[in-house]
Amino acid sequence: GYAFKEPSLFQLYADTFDYTGTPTLKNESLHNIELSFVFNPTYYLSIRLDGFATFMSDLIRLEYVTSPNYDVSNRFLGLLGKYKPVQDSDANILGFELSMNSKIGTNWNIYANYNFLYSKRKYEDGSTEDIKDDAMHRGKLGFSYLDENVTADLALFLVSSSPDVASSRINATNAKYHTPFYAIVQPHVTVGLPANLGFMVQGSYAFSENMFSSPTYRYYYETEGVPVNRYSV
Repeated sequence: GYAFKEPSLFQLYADTFDYTGTPTLKNESLHNIELSFVFNPTYYLSIRLDGFATFMSDLIRLEYVTSPNYDVSNRFLGLLGKYKPVQDSDANILGFELSMNSKIGTNWNIYANYNFLYSKRKYEDGSTEDIKDDAMHRGKLGFSYLDENVTADLALFLVSSSPDVASSRINATNAKYHTPFYAIVQPHVTVGLPANLGFMVQGSYAFSENMFSSPTYRYYYETEGVPVNRYSV
């Protein structure tokens, strides 16, 4: 597969008191290769191994640049330069998923999968850096029941925490953060009713590392796209 992303007009041409665009930015590009194997050792068991490699080029990142050519009035705001988008790095994402689905009774199925993800960034000078602010390990375990009148499913998602990563923000060189461990439980039941009607109830509950000891985690999780503890019916 192949995809690309154009730089925004703001990234190209914006000019504010603390930001300046870069008109020479190119498109970010992505190439993806995926290969799968499916093995059925018995009629009741299916195993799938899926491997993938993603190669991203010309990534755009934000850098704080100081220059005597910038507006002197910035200094009254404590700024010595401007934020500027630069394009000097590539990234590779490698991983695989191992999944299993098995019939364990007349109406019961069990399914599970494990996902491994590894990311590395390469800079223009040839240096490389592991991308640690994403979970390397993810897993899912579920049970399902099916007959003529009822469909039921209970799934448990587990996502590992990432190692501590130093903050790249200005004046915060000693700050560290990490994506926390979290888990999601999702029950689902659908019941058939007369007149070809049906009644469905499903819920979702997420819990995570330190979610009770630090109330500010709720906002942090949401900005990072991590589910926070809540019920949803």
